[in-house]
Amino acid sequence: MRSLNVTYILLRFPFLTETFVAEEINAIERQGINVKITSLLEPSRGTVQPLSRRLLAQTWYAPGFLEVLLWLAQVHFLFRAPVLYLSLLRQLLREPCRRRPISLFAKRIGIFLKAVAVAYHLHDSPTELLHSHFAWLPGTAAWVVARLLGLSFTVTVHAYDVYASDDLLGFVCREADHVVAISEYNRRYVTAAAQRKVEDIRSYIVEWNCKNSSAPRFNPTRGYVPVLTLRGPGLQVPRDFLEQRAGANCTDLSFPEQVRLSGSCGTAVKRVGQ
Repeated sequence: MRSLNVTYILLRFPFLTETFVAEEINAIERQGINVKITSLLEPSRGTVQPLSRRLLAQTWYAPGFLEVLLWLAQVHFLFRAPVLYLSLLRQLLREPCRRRPISLFAKRIGIFLKAVAVAYHLHDSPTELLHSHFAWLPGTAAWVVARLLGLSFTVTVHAYDVYASDDLLGFVCREADHVVAISEYNRRYVTAAAQRKVEDIRSYIVEWNCKNSSAPRFNPTRGYVPVLTLRGPGLQVPRDFLEQRAGANCTDLSFPEQVRLSGSCGTAVKRVGQ
């Protein structure tokens, strides 16, 4: 079976509090999926998780606003696809902005310019699917790149992008080919905001565990996305999901016995396993 080529579009990589992204990518790669990482911002200084350090070799950083490459990318698409370029920018800026309009519009323009540079970087690559974590800036960038290159894109929504900075949440989720939430509560919230189907990440774990002895191939019509393409009796729950639920009633998760819960939250693992 031919391997899928996926590019992750992230706001900043590595980022110490988002180690779940590196763990997810590592798990996906073990299933034979080729993953490249695009970081819209330069990495933060400080401690870097060993797994994230290993992934730096396959990470590309979008150019800054003063770098020639960023503006070369704008010229490229303005000449090659002027109508598409301008219509995407217009569509992005016309989306409602409920608060802090000046600040948010500036960020929208900035992320658009960065996304165009990403599209320029990827236009001759074997990338078949784009995936972003967080719907706001990375999700918006994934939408721009997907439309410029004619690719599909998927997004995992978490909490910050749903409750704290929800600019473009509904728009990105409506435009995405598939949306996955990290909890049932978030799934219901985003479903209402976007008026579309959103999956709870646990449903993927249970479905693949019960129906597949090996990782399913990417199939947009069936809704498979490379978020947790893990083999049957070794399925793992992402760390941020465990951390979110560690203080809640973990006994209501109802995981099959053969699902292995992994991460740094030992207390949560024990409670779920009881």
